[in-house]
Amino acid sequence: MKLKSLIVSLSLASTCLLSANASANTGTINFIGSISTTTCEIQVATDGVISPDHVVDLGSYLVSDVNTLTGGAHSAFGTIKDVTLIPDPSTCSVPADFAGGAEIKVSTNSTFGPNSNVITSDDSAISNAGIEFLLGGVTPILNKTVSTTDGVDYDSNNGEVQFTAQPYALGTVAPGPISGTATFSVSYK
Repeated sequence: MKLKSLIVSLSLASTCLLSANASANTGTINFIGSISTTTCEIQVATDGVISPDHVVDLGSYLVSDVNTLTGGAHSAFGTIKDVTLIPDPSTCSVPADFAGGAEIKVSTNSTFGPNSNVITSDDSAISNAGIEFLLGGVTPILNKTVSTTDGVDYDSNNGEVQFTAQPYALGTVAPGPISGTATFSVSYK
């Protein structure tokens, strides 16, 4: 009887210990989609050149040059890159008619507190740099939806949407990568 009691006690103790060591992992799942009058594959061009992998090369800069230019302040630096979303008409679900405009949304998981137009990433902690990303070079777009009827930089003849991207110092920069990620959605009306 004592052996049976001991086995039951050990079984209960091990169950308690195992449940105490159980953990829950949490995370975020982002969903994105759109409803549109036409669906097309979107190409990304930087300074007029299509990038098949949607990468925008912001260039390389010397730490001393950037810190001299910005004085350690929050400031854009380097070359402004023209970034264009270009619908590929050969992939459109119906003949494309872009005259009705579009709803444009660009999302990112991380922005710079004092300037929500700047995309940051884990690499920003190393280099102290991010990417300023604007619609048409002037309109804030990150984590917002903007309609082309609001006068944004949109070509109603071909559905192209123009942005600018530029490296941005979050303070005194250090050697390291300039990187970030943004997700876009273009819903043609």
